[in-house]
Amino acid sequence: SDVSTSIIDDNYELNLHPNPSNTGFYKLQYHNIQILNYSIFDLSGKDIQSNIEWSEKPIDLSFLDNGMYIIQISTSKGQIIKRIIKG
Repeated sequence: SDVSTSIIDDNYELNLHPNPSNTGFYKLQYHNIQILNYSIFDLSGKDIQSNIEWSEKPIDLSFLDNGMYIIQISTSKGQIIKRIIKG
């Protein structure tokens, strides 16, 4: 099943989907918020990718093994931290 990760505030919305992803590609959809960059960590906190400048392209985690990871998204509203699942 496709479970989207959503952050909803009175003034903005951010969705990360699909989650889980079989391909390792994730899209961010957002409204009234500016995405600055993102970082990926494994569950032990190991830094996999840091401060990747945001573009409109899908986030590519196809190179990672199947499993659960943490994405930290820096936005104009602050940091958003979510679990993402590949596999």
